[in-house]
Amino acid sequence: DPASDQQVREKKLDTTSDPATYCQGIGVAAGYIWACSATDAGTDIVRIDPETLEIVATVPARKIHEQLRLPFLADRVWVLSGDGNQLVGIDTSSNEAGQPIDLGKRCFQLAATGSAIVATCTLDDTVLLLDPATGQIIAQATLNEPRLVAADDQAVWVGFAQGVAWLDARDLTQVATFKGMSPGTGGDLYTTGDEVWVRKSGSSDLYHIDPATKTI
Repeated sequence: DPASDQQVREKKLDTTSDPATYCQGIGVAAGYIWACSATDAGTDIVRIDPETLEIVATVPARKIHEQLRLPFLADRVWVLSGDGNQLVGIDTSSNEAGQPIDLGKRCFQLAATGSAIVATCTLDDTVLLLDPATGQIIAQATLNEPRLVAADDQAVWVGFAQGVAWLDARDLTQVATFKGMSPGTGGDLYTTGDEVWVRKSGSSDLYHIDPATKTI
């Protein structure tokens, strides 16, 4: 509860019998919480009522464990499947997973602009911009070990080995780079559109980027 800073509810999502197996990932779409659930059969996406925390739908998706955020775009929640080489959209009206889109690369994180899905493919030093309707790659950019990603209608923010890159949401051209503050996978990266917040990996330092002035 934000008003009291108290935990008011809790829900166990993983049902696997192996305590070492887990699944990360959470998002909000169509008035519900969507999260990953590890089972003995694989990894599902569950749709959760935010008022009661009851699971109202379960979608077998075989989502990768590493994906942290489940973006919402074009009436679908998007997940990485296979070994990260497939993009799958889950229809929020039917709770059904669509046909997987082959990315041709192993990717780990997703974000959504106003019209496209962004995927970071760490092992290939690549960021992809994809049309959710056709699955076609609109643009791609090269960064050294891109990992966490946040996006809005105008900008894509990517944490990479040397820091944080600001890319144009239309074509992934580089707008600015902020070095020495990489969130890695242990930090965090978030944008409100007007502001960008970065927590550096392995540090308690919190950085604030002002896109209007391109300063920290």
